[in-house]
Amino acid sequence: MINEIMADTVKYLHLLLILYVLTGYSYTPIHLMKYYLLFIIIIFLDWNDWDEQCTLTGLEYYLRQGVWIAKPAEEAGAPEFFRPWINKIFNTNLNRNEASRLNNFLFMASFLIGFLRMVWFG
Repeated sequence: MINEIMADTVKYLHLLLILYVLTGYSYTPIHLMKYYLLFIIIIFLDWNDWDEQCTLTGLEYYLRQGVWIAKPAEEAGAPEFFRPWINKIFNTNLNRNEASRLNNFLFMASFLIGFLRMVWFG
């Protein structure tokens, strides 16, 4: 019971952080934009470490299943967060690679817009 509550909390935190990354460039104060950009860089570093997935995805899976996946995500059949969410919202059927590319594109675009906003208006 407590693990389900904690897993749901991680899930909603994960959603909030994704929404912040995808929209934060528009309302983060210019003097704090460097922290927004650093946050995105840290996310990219986390995605590209040894398990190739977001730590929050792994944590939610651990809280629900009691298993921490320590292998590369695709090799281990690791849980996914972004792809099921996008497939459900847009009624599509992206595969793991397509979802990963879309995710990277959206986060890089958000980074670029935030960076340009900081340079032009900062």
